[in-house]
Amino acid sequence: MGDPLFAGGLRNSKHSNVADYWQKNKEMAIMNKEFYELVWDKYEFDAIVAPGMVCPALPHGGTTRLSPIANNTFFYNIIDSPVGVIPVTRVDPEKDQLPADWSSKGNQIGSPILNGGLYGPSGVYNPEKMKGLPVGVQVVGRHWEDEKIVEIMDVVDKALPRRDFGPGSWAPSKETAGK
Repeated sequence: MGDPLFAGGLRNSKHSNVADYWQKNKEMAIMNKEFYELVWDKYEFDAIVAPGMVCPALPHGGTTRLSPIANNTFFYNIIDSPVGVIPVTRVDPEKDQLPADWSSKGNQIGSPILNGGLYGPSGVYNPEKMKGLPVGVQVVGRHWEDEKIVEIMDVVDKALPRRDFGPGSWAPSKETAGK
């Protein structure tokens, strides 16, 4: 296959039995404990602000075969952390073109199969078609600190320049106003 990252993900996405399920739950509990010790407890973060995806939002149907690109969200689901997403900007075809020297095959970062499906010649990453779609960050917190994450999201949102979308920008349409 020539793609150890993709092969590993494929190998782990098999049917399992109840014993496998409980073993994975045990491993998740250990991972959770280690993450809390090595990150939350060691550095005393209030939150983590991280990319939500490896790329901006894609056109509808664009991730049919690319669900692993949401891996930035998987880990925080596994360790059962509250997460909120804030739109930061929108895709701008002028700014978001791939550099001329960038290659989905030669960059040596990530999975060649996923990179090809995303950025290759027939890939779904197309800033012209994605124009205006959101680019966001996720705000991650400790267990049971959901309200704290909402408050931190508010602080981050207020620190960003006016974007004409996101929290506080929604207004009812003319059709629904007054109903």
